Amino acid sequence: GMYACHSAHVLHRDLKPSNLLVNKDCTLRIGDFGLARGVDAAATEANTLTEYVVTRWYRAPELLVGNEAYGPAIDLWSVGCILAEMLGRQPLFPGRDVLSQLRLIVQVVGVPEPQALRTVVRNEKAVDFILQIARQAPPPPPLSERFPNAPAGACDLLSRLLEFDPSKRISAADALLHPFLKPLHDLNTEPTAEKFDFSFESASDAELKGLLEAECCRFHPAGAAGQADPPDLTDPASTVTSPQGATGVAAARAASALTSPDEGMADSAVVMPCFSAMGVGQLGRIGGDGAEPRGV
Repeated sequence: GMYACHSAHVLHRDLKPSNLLVNKDCTLRIGDFGLARGVDAAATEANTLTEYVVTRWYRAPELLVGNEAYGPAIDLWSVGCILAEMLGRQPLFPGRDVLSQLRLIVQVVGVPEPQALRTVVRNEKAVDFILQIARQAPPPPPLSERFPNAPAGACDLLSRLLEFDPSKRISAADALLHPFLKPLHDLNTEPTAEKFDFSFESASDAELKGLLEAECCRFHPAGAAGQADPPDLTDPASTVTSPQGATGVAAARAASALTSPDEGMADSAVVMPCFSAMGVGQLGRIGGDGAEPRGV
């Protein structure tokens, strides 16, 4: 999923377990693209974005220290946190706030040398705080000791995903080639995607209204051919004429109903492109994951 997103130059920016949807046949969908943004994946420095994104427990170090220039590596850090949670059956970094979150990260994965750290962290006060934590904490044990029952290769992949320095963090494409994922890599195709068009973000209010209306009409075609004002479906006297000529509340409801629960899940997971990028179609979230008000 991240390979496809990043090939389309899209950062998800809010990966966590409650945004991963799995149906009865174990098909995985990535949901909640409300914070997704388009970036130039080859030029991290050009991607000046808000740093107040991603639920805290799954937030990469470069976001915690306030860096405004970042790239696809932030999503791979979140993937690492999710993998660790699967291996240990509990969150790896359940910080109460940003400072405790940084402290937990340093205690588990360590930090680069001071000179290398300054290339990752632009805030000198944050550098001093991280180095102080590193001096006080014992050297972090290998992840294999923290997860003794992990499958072969899992801890190695995890260490590459949880690399403090984003420039050294494994990419989605390279992660798919890792020996731990080889059985899945051989069974599945990894499609790329065309670059996603985020030009609507600079549209006027009137243009956005038109885009929203067009998306609604795609999923509710009966309304597109009906009255100018949407009917009140709770009013028994309300009628809507569908393209097939059927009238009444039952026809309007039937036109808006999904054909099966599985299709409903797929629509929620993929989300309508215009809605999802603006956060209108965000999926419900599960509490207890460090959730907090998020940036845009």
